[in-house]
Amino acid sequence: MGKYYYKTSAETKRNSKTFDNLQNLYPDIVLIEGSTEDLINYREKIKTGSTVYFNDYFKLLDDFKEDSRFFMFFYMECYYANVDICFINTPECNISYIKSILNTLDIHPRDGETELVVRKLIESNIKQAKINQSMAFNLKSTALQTAKENGVQIGVKKGTVFKNPKADSLKEKIKMHSKAFNGNMSDVELIEKLGIPRTTYYKYKREIKHNKKTAK
Repeated sequence: MGKYYYKTSAETKRNSKTFDNLQNLYPDIVLIEGSTEDLINYREKIKTGSTVYFNDYFKLLDDFKEDSRFFMFFYMECYYANVDICFINTPECNISYIKSILNTLDIHPRDGETELVVRKLIESNIKQAKINQSMAFNLKSTALQTAKENGVQIGVKKGTVFKNPKADSLKEKIKMHSKAFNGNMSDVELIEKLGIPRTTYYKYKREIKHNKKTAK
């Protein structure tokens, strides 16, 4: 069955590469271009069993912000036609996932109540999606901050050497004062004197020893 992708306005502004990456997985995937109105009108061309991919639930909803009812109209049209909607970054809102919840809990909405039940499930899942995204963001920020404190350069080739005047100055002080080199201070005393984290201190100390070996 067919595979389709709709690029939201937020992705267009940021020059998102999600569609390009999906093309590597699915060479025949079709890009649906235009506005949300064009997306709704395109629905009739999408056959049963197909999948429509979106980058993110929140980004798509932003494009429908003038009237979110049209979003649910499109969503339910796909739902009844057995066309899966797949949100890459918010899979909690995928049609296939919503249907799996109903099947697992053996829930069979009465006539006229399906959209209400689906809407409630989406609202509940979105709350969890927001928590997941917030946690992922916080973990990434913490990891980047830790890497920065340890002198790790993000987004560069391994082995690339950068000049760091502050680090070079600290290394000179370590060589001057540490018992392991030319001084008479213990590691504990020197860490306190320099006012740097233990991880940073031992990282610089290892680099000093490594440089001495390679210089021989």
